[in-house]
Amino acid sequence: MNPTEPQAMQGIGTKSPALRARRRRALFSGIGIAVVLALVVGLGVQLLSTRQQSQDSEALASSRALAQASRHAVSTDPVRSAMLALAAYQTSPSQEARNQLMRAYLRNSRSSRALSGVGTIREFQASRDGNVVLATSYQGGAMLFVRGASGNVRNVPVPSANGVWYPMVSADGKRAGYLRDDGRPAWFSVRADTSQPVGQVHTLPDAPEPVTKPEDFGRSSMSLDGTMIVSRIRGSLVWWNLDSNTVGGSVPAPAGEAAGVWIGADNRTLLTELGELGWTGESDSQSLVTVDMATGATRTVVSRVDSLHLSGDRTAVAVCRTQPGQAVIRLLRIADGAQQGVPYLEKDKDFTTKICTTDAADTTGHRVVLGYDGTLRMVDLTQNKVISSVPAADGQYDQLASADGRLFALQATGPEITYTELRTGVALRDVNDQKLTHDGSKTIKILADGSGLQLRPSGADAYRVLAEAPRRKPYWSPSEEKDKLQLSDDGKLLADRDGWNVVTIREVSTLRQTAQITALEPPLRPKRLLPGPEAGKWAFSYFFDHDGYLVTVSGAHVQQWDLRTGRQRAHLNTNILHPAKAATHRPDTVIGPYPASNKIVAITLGDPVIRIVDVTTARTTDTVKTTNDALGVQFDPSGRYFALLRRGLVIELWRRNPLRREIGPLITQSDWSTTPWISDFLDRDGRYLLAANNTIRIYRLGERGYQDSYEFGDELNNGVLRGHFLVDTSHDGRTAIYGVPGDGNDRVRGGIISLDPQAWQRDLCSIIGYRQFTSDEQDSLPTRLQVQPICAVD
Repeated sequence: MNPTEPQAMQGIGTKSPALRARRRRALFSGIGIAVVLALVVGLGVQLLSTRQQSQDSEALASSRALAQASRHAVSTDPVRSAMLALAAYQTSPSQEARNQLMRAYLRNSRSSRALSGVGTIREFQASRDGNVVLATSYQGGAMLFVRGASGNVRNVPVPSANGVWYPMVSADGKRAGYLRDDGRPAWFSVRADTSQPVGQVHTLPDAPEPVTKPEDFGRSSMSLDGTMIVSRIRGSLVWWNLDSNTVGGSVPAPAGEAAGVWIGADNRTLLTELGELGWTGESDSQSLVTVDMATGATRTVVSRVDSLHLSGDRTAVAVCRTQPGQAVIRLLRIADGAQQGVPYLEKDKDFTTKICTTDAADTTGHRVVLGYDGTLRMVDLTQNKVISSVPAADGQYDQLASADGRLFALQATGPEITYTELRTGVALRDVNDQKLTHDGSKTIKILADGSGLQLRPSGADAYRVLAEAPRRKPYWSPSEEKDKLQLSDDGKLLADRDGWNVVTIREVSTLRQTAQITALEPPLRPKRLLPGPEAGKWAFSYFFDHDGYLVTVSGAHVQQWDLRTGRQRAHLNTNILHPAKAATHRPDTVIGPYPASNKIVAITLGDPVIRIVDVTTARTTDTVKTTNDALGVQFDPSGRYFALLRRGLVIELWRRNPLRREIGPLITQSDWSTTPWISDFLDRDGRYLLAANNTIRIYRLGERGYQDSYEFGDELNNGVLRGHFLVDTSHDGRTAIYGVPGDGNDRVRGGIISLDPQAWQRDLCSIIGYRQFTSDEQDSLPTRLQVQPICAVD
């Protein structure tokens, strides 16, 4: 060993404990730092989580406050109500906010545009394109609505120290005016795309005869070019020149009750509508008289008609006169009274009436709009035919507006002005039955008289007919649920009962007939009142089975049909399922589909055992024991779950293995009525849709309560609040056909809705013109807006 080695070894030995100590201290220090970091991170995560929970709670509370404010604003300011609903959903997309958004969408979905915010509207006037509207209210105020080039609408109050009467707007929308309650006109320039759309208000001089009371002045209007205003002042017609702010002149007013006064297209003639007031307070014998502004000479264009409407360019007048049995509409040229086009007599018996239903005329007068029984129709007087028919609210449509090749009818109802687009084509006013295709994009409709079928888009272009086909005579009208149109599982085939025991099979995409099935004749229905599902046991029913074959049920006879050949594949007499009962009386058996080849499900009323039967062998392959008051059953596509309809029309959702009820009872009807309801499984995972009692709810077996809910709320129909009912839903439950019942002779209203909040927001923003809350409006909200703007212009 080297002599120095022990010293070296000793040195190492003496350093080793110190080194180990330092290492231990470093290790413990690192662990301590790691623990501290972990605590810091944990506290940070907890703090962020707590902060997020606090923000979520705050957003939910704000959303609920906005949704409640939206409900309160519906009757006074519908557009503001829609804006609040949008803000509520964008703040927190809770079910409550989503339901309020859906209701706002439903209220406005028939309108192309909606305006409100001035109060209860007394009168309004619009520019020719409808982008500038001046409205006055019964509260004495005035509001200018302007739609800019980007499509956004703004509400601008019009300042006035006096009451505002008779709103006026030039054809191009660049000037607007009104009559003050002292009889003096006022006008201002309109600058739609500036920060101040209402220009300086100019008050014109007093008329030659001063106004001392409201009865001294009457109807007023502005010339089309916006350079003059005319008004009836006492016994004269007075006009003002706006460019010089002076009285332009006056002439004696024609004798008679003046219902309207306008400046003619040439700015040299005045047009006056004279009417005799009937017992309803409306003019029932009207005349149109022209007055020469230079000489005061008068000329009668037409007299003693029941209604008259000037064309937008004031060169023609559409007049209506009743004659025995119905009304006749004619178009006359104002210059000489010559008739234009062809007189129109109603050709549709559903609209034939002894009264005049003309609402307005377009720019040239060649197209007039008739409003009757919940429908707006546009008649082309040059073609002498109806070119547009759309469902619409009842009431007077005062003006037409035309923009970008589209024509709109404008109506003021309460606090709201709505625009209804008059699309070319004819919407079906009444249908006998209708069914959505599986994807919800199209609707199959049986015409009201049962004469034919039509396939139409489900969206805004529902006026197009994609395919149509006649039905066999005599026309069979669906009368109960078992008569309704049925689709095959793959959605490609349609089954339509069009006879006592006849079912026609058609391709959905073309409505082309592929087969016609004639089953055994069913027994006659006994003359006694039975609840809906029970009544069906005596009727004829049909459905597609798991393999796409058609199954018909005629009393106790079940038949399976091959749709390629139209031949019977199997025949089963359900009496063999209960031979002992069949020997003494006819058992009451309800038949339905089952998700397996050649299988059907059979329920004998009063028997708790549900049988799964092979229709080709008549053998019972399985049974499920439930309750003795079952009226019907629906199995999901996997066969693992089923919905049981029990007496009282309540539904329970069951799991098959182990057998137990998991959800229910679910109420299908709040009272005994014929209001329809829809129910079905959506998939193989136990998701179940029930559309009833004004609500669509989706349940999932294995979970408590419902998974999702769409609550439609009530809708005002002719002054009465009524709930919605559901007619059909698409295969995935994302699209629904809904209706709102009328009262007495009132027609059922309704439509098709996609259960898509993003689509509701997009469409609603377009309808309200991408309105935004002003700073003053934001200050009056129940909570601070967390999302602004609520609508972004595309």
